[in-house]
Amino acid sequence: MNKLAAPSHRPDVVSTDDAHSPIHLIEATERAQMNDVRDIFREYAASLSYSLHYQGFEQELETLPAPYETPHGLIVLAADGNTIVGCAALRAVTDSVAELRRLYVRPSHQRRGIGRLLATTVVTRCRAMGYRAMRFEASSGMHAALTICESLGFRQVPRFSDDPMPDTVFYDQYFPSTRYSLGGPLRA
Repeated sequence: MNKLAAPSHRPDVVSTDDAHSPIHLIEATERAQMNDVRDIFREYAASLSYSLHYQGFEQELETLPAPYETPHGLIVLAADGNTIVGCAALRAVTDSVAELRRLYVRPSHQRRGIGRLLATTVVTRCRAMGYRAMRFEASSGMHAALTICESLGFRQVPRFSDDPMPDTVFYDQYFPSTRYSLGGPLRA
Protein backbone atom coordinates (compact mmCIF):
# COMPACT_ATOMS: atom_id res chain seq x y z
CA MET A 1 0.00 0.00 0.00
CA ASN A 2 1.15 3.51 -0.74
CA LYS A 3 1.30 5.50 2.46
CA LEU A 4 0.96 9.23 2.15
CA ALA A 5 3.88 11.39 3.25
CA ALA A 6 2.81 13.91 5.87
CA PRO A 7 1.79 17.17 4.18
CA SER A 8 2.97 20.50 5.50
CA HIS A 9 -0.56 21.92 5.24
CA ARG A 10 -4.05 20.67 6.03
CA PRO A 11 -5.40 18.80 3.01
CA ASP A 12 -8.80 19.48 1.56
CA VAL A 13 -11.23 16.93 2.95
CA VAL A 14 -14.06 15.79 0.75
CA SER A 15 -16.62 13.17 1.68
CA THR A 16 -17.84 11.30 -1.37
CA ASP A 17 -20.78 9.74 0.49
CA ASP A 18 -21.77 8.46 3.95
CA ALA A 19 -21.01 4.80 3.12
CA HIS A 20 -17.29 5.47 2.60
CA SER A 21 -14.58 7.24 4.52
CA PRO A 22 -13.77 10.82 3.52
CA ILE A 23 -11.31 11.40 0.69
CA HIS A 24 -8.49 13.87 1.28
CA LEU A 25 -7.05 15.88 -1.59
CA ILE A 26 -3.44 16.86 -1.11
CA GLU A 27 -1.23 18.91 -3.39
CA ALA A 28 2.08 17.06 -3.58
CA THR A 29 4.82 19.67 -3.41
CA GLU A 30 7.37 18.21 -1.01
CA ARG A 31 10.26 15.95 -1.97
CA ALA A 32 9.08 13.37 0.59
CA GLN A 33 5.76 13.07 -1.28
CA MET A 34 7.39 12.30 -4.65
CA ASN A 35 7.79 8.61 -3.73
CA ASP A 36 4.02 8.47 -3.22
CA VAL A 37 3.55 10.19 -6.58
CA ARG A 38 5.93 7.77 -8.32
CA ASP A 39 4.08 4.78 -6.85
CA ILE A 40 0.61 5.92 -7.98
CA PHE A 41 1.93 7.06 -11.39
CA ARG A 42 3.50 3.59 -11.85
CA GLU A 43 0.21 1.97 -10.89
CA TYR A 44 -1.54 4.17 -13.45
CA ALA A 45 0.96 3.16 -16.14
CA ALA A 46 0.57 -0.53 -15.27
CA SER A 47 -3.21 -0.23 -15.69
CA LEU A 48 -2.80 0.71 -19.36
CA SER A 49 -2.76 -1.78 -22.22
CA TYR A 50 0.32 -0.07 -23.70
CA SER A 51 3.68 1.25 -22.50
CA LEU A 52 4.31 4.92 -21.74
CA HIS A 53 7.93 4.52 -22.84
CA TYR A 54 7.33 6.79 -25.84
CA GLN A 55 6.44 9.61 -23.42
CA GLY A 56 9.72 9.34 -21.52
CA PHE A 57 7.78 8.04 -18.53
CA GLU A 58 10.77 6.66 -16.57
CA GLN A 59 12.63 9.96 -16.97
CA GLU A 60 9.50 11.79 -15.80
CA LEU A 61 9.44 9.64 -12.65
CA GLU A 62 13.13 10.32 -12.00
CA THR A 63 12.78 14.09 -12.33
CA LEU A 64 9.56 14.63 -10.34
CA PRO A 65 8.13 17.07 -9.46
CA ALA A 66 9.07 18.34 -12.92
CA PRO A 67 7.21 18.89 -15.23
CA TYR A 68 4.36 19.45 -12.77
CA GLU A 69 6.02 21.76 -10.29
CA THR A 70 4.52 25.01 -9.09
CA PRO A 71 3.96 27.75 -10.03
CA HIS A 72 3.13 26.46 -13.53
CA GLY A 73 1.79 23.02 -12.64
CA LEU A 74 0.63 20.79 -9.82
CA ILE A 75 0.12 17.21 -8.68
CA VAL A 76 -2.97 16.34 -6.66
CA LEU A 77 -3.25 13.10 -4.70
CA ALA A 78 -6.48 11.61 -3.38
CA ALA A 79 -6.12 9.70 -0.13
CA ASP A 80 -8.47 7.46 1.82
CA GLY A 81 -7.00 7.74 5.27
CA ASN A 82 -3.27 7.31 4.75
CA THR A 83 -3.60 5.33 1.53
CA ILE A 84 -3.27 7.03 -1.83
CA VAL A 85 -6.15 6.05 -4.10
CA GLY A 86 -5.85 8.47 -7.02
CA CYS A 87 -3.96 11.25 -8.72
CA ALA A 88 -4.11 13.96 -11.34
CA ALA A 89 -1.52 16.40 -12.59
CA LEU A 90 -1.24 19.65 -14.52
CA ARG A 91 1.69 20.75 -16.64
CA ALA A 92 2.33 23.80 -18.77
CA VAL A 93 2.33 23.30 -22.54
CA THR A 94 2.85 27.01 -23.29
CA ASP A 95 2.48 30.17 -21.22
CA SER A 96 -1.27 30.13 -21.89
CA VAL A 97 -2.08 26.42 -22.30
CA ALA A 98 -1.84 23.62 -19.74
CA GLU A 99 -2.49 19.90 -19.94
CA LEU A 100 -4.38 17.56 -17.61
CA ARG A 101 -2.27 14.43 -17.12
CA ARG A 102 -2.17 11.20 -15.12
CA LEU A 103 -5.85 11.17 -14.10
CA TYR A 104 -6.20 7.85 -12.28
CA VAL A 105 -8.23 6.25 -9.49
CA ARG A 106 -7.54 2.78 -8.15
CA PRO A 107 -10.18 0.23 -9.19
CA SER A 108 -11.11 -0.35 -5.53
CA HIS A 109 -12.16 3.31 -5.25
CA GLN A 110 -13.75 3.92 -8.63
CA ARG A 111 -17.40 4.92 -8.99
CA ARG A 112 -17.21 7.12 -5.90
CA GLY A 113 -16.72 10.46 -7.65
CA ILE A 114 -12.99 10.65 -6.90
CA GLY A 115 -11.95 10.95 -10.56
CA ARG A 116 -14.41 13.80 -11.08
CA LEU A 117 -13.16 15.45 -7.89
CA LEU A 118 -9.53 15.22 -9.03
CA ALA A 119 -10.30 16.50 -12.54
CA THR A 120 -12.48 19.34 -11.26
CA THR A 121 -9.77 20.38 -8.82
CA VAL A 122 -7.12 20.46 -11.54
CA VAL A 123 -9.37 22.37 -13.97
CA THR A 124 -10.27 24.91 -11.27
CA ARG A 125 -6.63 25.42 -10.32
CA CYS A 126 -5.66 25.68 -14.00
CA ARG A 127 -8.11 28.54 -14.46
CA ALA A 128 -6.96 30.20 -11.24
CA MET A 129 -3.33 30.00 -12.40
CA GLY A 130 -4.30 32.15 -15.37
CA TYR A 131 -4.13 29.65 -18.20
CA ARG A 132 -6.40 30.45 -21.14
CA ALA A 133 -6.90 26.83 -22.27
CA MET A 134 -6.43 23.27 -21.14
CA ARG A 135 -5.75 20.08 -23.08
CA PHE A 136 -6.30 16.43 -22.35
CA GLU A 137 -5.48 13.31 -24.34
CA ALA A 138 -6.33 9.70 -23.56
CA SER A 139 -6.90 6.32 -25.07
CA SER A 140 -10.40 5.95 -26.50
CA GLY A 141 -10.85 3.04 -24.09
CA MET A 142 -10.60 5.29 -21.02
CA HIS A 143 -14.35 5.75 -20.92
CA ALA A 144 -14.63 7.11 -17.37
CA ALA A 145 -11.90 9.73 -17.86
CA LEU A 146 -13.36 10.83 -21.19
CA THR A 147 -16.86 11.08 -19.74
CA ILE A 148 -15.59 13.16 -16.82
CA CYS A 149 -13.67 15.54 -19.08
CA GLU A 150 -16.59 15.95 -21.49
CA SER A 151 -18.87 16.75 -18.55
CA LEU A 152 -16.38 19.42 -17.43
CA GLY A 153 -16.56 21.22 -20.77
CA PHE A 154 -13.76 19.61 -22.76
CA ARG A 155 -14.56 19.03 -26.42
CA GLN A 156 -12.95 16.60 -28.82
CA VAL A 157 -10.53 18.24 -31.26
CA PRO A 158 -8.11 17.11 -33.99
CA ARG A 159 -4.79 15.54 -32.97
CA PHE A 160 -2.52 18.14 -31.35
CA SER A 161 0.54 16.07 -30.42
CA ASP A 162 2.79 13.43 -31.90
CA ASP A 163 1.31 10.69 -29.71
CA PRO A 164 1.93 7.50 -31.73
CA MET A 165 -1.03 5.55 -30.36
CA PRO A 166 -3.74 5.25 -33.05
CA ASP A 167 -6.65 5.21 -30.58
CA THR A 168 -5.67 8.38 -28.71
CA VAL A 169 -8.36 11.04 -28.62
CA PHE A 170 -7.68 14.71 -28.01
CA TYR A 171 -9.71 17.26 -26.07
CA ASP A 172 -9.38 20.90 -25.16
CA GLN A 173 -11.25 23.57 -23.26
CA TYR A 174 -10.92 27.34 -23.49
CA PHE A 175 -11.52 29.53 -20.46
CA PRO A 176 -13.19 32.94 -20.67
CA SER A 177 -10.78 35.82 -20.41
CA THR A 178 -10.64 37.56 -17.06
CA ARG A 179 -8.70 40.55 -15.86
CA TYR A 180 -7.58 38.82 -12.66
CA SER A 181 -6.39 35.47 -11.42
CA LEU A 182 -7.13 33.82 -8.09
CA GLY A 183 -4.02 31.67 -7.97
CA GLY A 184 -1.24 33.31 -9.94
CA PRO A 185 -0.28 35.72 -12.67
CA LEU A 186 -2.26 35.86 -15.86
CA ARG A 187 -0.56 34.43 -18.89
CA ALA A 188 -0.56 36.29 -22.19
